[in-house]
Amino acid sequence: MRVLLLITTFLLAACTPGARVDVRRDVVPTTPPTAAAEAALEVPAGASNIQRLPPEYEAAPALELAAIDRSLRASGIGWLVRTPVPIADYYAQFDVRTNVGNLRVSGRDLLAIRLAELDAVRALDKITASDAFVDAAERGVARPVEAVTTLVDAPGETLSNLPRGIGRYLVRTARRVGELAVDLADASRDAMADDDEKTGHGGSGRTFSEKAQSTATSASLRWIGYHRSRREIARHVGVDPYSTNPLLDERLDRLAWADWTGRKLVGFGIGAIGGIVGEGLSISTRAYELAWELPPEEIRRRNIKALEALGVTGKPARDLLRNRAFPLTLQIEFVDLIGAQHQRHLAVEWAALGRVAEDERDARFLVLSLRMAADIQSREPGARGAIIGGTPGLIHNNGQQTVLLPVDHIHWSDQIAAFAWRDDLIGEHPTLVTTGTLSELARESFSQAGWTVIEHFAIQDQDGPVDKRSSGDVRTNDLAHVRESRPVR
Repeated sequence: MRVLLLITTFLLAACTPGARVDVRRDVVPTTPPTAAAEAALEVPAGASNIQRLPPEYEAAPALELAAIDRSLRASGIGWLVRTPVPIADYYAQFDVRTNVGNLRVSGRDLLAIRLAELDAVRALDKITASDAFVDAAERGVARPVEAVTTLVDAPGETLSNLPRGIGRYLVRTARRVGELAVDLADASRDAMADDDEKTGHGGSGRTFSEKAQSTATSASLRWIGYHRSRREIARHVGVDPYSTNPLLDERLDRLAWADWTGRKLVGFGIGAIGGIVGEGLSISTRAYELAWELPPEEIRRRNIKALEALGVTGKPARDLLRNRAFPLTLQIEFVDLIGAQHQRHLAVEWAALGRVAEDERDARFLVLSLRMAADIQSREPGARGAIIGGTPGLIHNNGQQTVLLPVDHIHWSDQIAAFAWRDDLIGEHPTLVTTGTLSELARESFSQAGWTVIEHFAIQDQDGPVDKRSSGDVRTNDLAHVRESRPVR
């Protein structure tokens, strides 16, 4: 066994480019193996490089806050974060205890938003305790209708054989991303219908009466002004009206219905308290403004027109906009960022990635990837957006490839090893850019596979810096100097 391990180590050295690898710690070049050593492994011709990797992987860790991001605090006014924090699907899973309720938050980007929303939650609680609200509640109008939103089940069986979470974007498939999305989405999404569509048949499983009731409920809510009230209240306290924060969502619902009775914001005595726009790590101010101003159907109509202008039409566009993984405000941002790439041929592929997003974490991963791409392109205009395998990235003027992973922490797992030693990237001297960190083993292993690794990437956009880090963290946003010593294909 020890002999086999030694031979495997030599084989890894054979796959390691001799050029200097610019990572956070130097890796000493090893001696190439002999032909006899290679033959001893008896790796079949054409087999994946992953078969040559040592079986030494790391379990997902639990980290202290400073190891995730030095700017993170363990507590504040009315809240604390339990530590250590487990890592799952490359994101920190924060257990947040607050004086208004507890939250489970995936990712430090969403943590910043949830903490900023706490002030709004407390302000809304003060209103619900006021005489005006109690009077409205006693008259039975403060309680929302249960069918405010029609929930759509995500496809189940069709996704059972695929990697879950962000991992699906790391695994390269034999088919194009667009084909994968069509296969997974078509059967399940066909049952969903927008208000504007005319569908006389389909396999939705709902009776005509159920569909009619759902449509009537939705129309009634718009007619009585529920959505308008909710947006006005959200704007007043500076939060996303479509936030998935359960603590905030419940309070916005109660206040929106009470507001409908005629007890307007002035009557409730609510005052502006700032808001989360400055903390919206993946959402621009413009997206918030549209979410506050436009009713949901207008947002969908606006987004469908934007997609049509990019060549994403028909069912692919409708399926993306029906995907409940994207709250409407995040959907605005995703569509706008696709358009900002100015690459019509790539827009369909980006939309396809969005169609297979299963939850908000997936959606934010894609939005942050596009934010990273736009940030790098602003300093390197020649870089063009790309989907490398199934992963968001960039291709630079010299042909080198950059993979963008806006995650919290990468440990060396079998999935990451398969990604690092992917056949289409071996020998291409790619760059990995992440907003988070790598474990020591992951950093060294990527180096051995010929990658340049950049950690702690700080995302910026047109509204200014949105990824707030302490001065002690490394910020390497200009990739040009990092690649100067790398060989060109």
